[in-house]
Amino acid sequence: MKSMSFKSSSSNRGRGGRGASADVVIVIVVVIVVVVVVVVVVVVVVVIVVEIVVVAAVVVVKVVVVVVAVVVVVVVVVVVVAVLMCLCKIIEKTS
Repeated sequence: MKSMSFKSSSSNRGRGGRGASADVVIVIVVVIVVVVVVVVVVVVVVVIVVEIVVVAAVVVVKVVVVVVAVVVVVVVVVVVVAVLMCLCKIIEKTS
């Protein structure tokens, strides 16, 4: 009985000691790997989102520039037509 308990306690101690340290190492390695993978995934997602936002911003800026250019051209054409109409009326009145 005594030798049985000694045998079981020594085997448990040996297995537990080695197993516990191996379990701790495995847990630490798994945690490090998970953290690295999560960080890499987050960085990749952030880079992709930033690229999409930058591309969208560039497209929005191009659209705004085109709209502003069209508005400026329309305003200039309207002003020129108005000035020409006024000049025509002035010329008709004087002649």
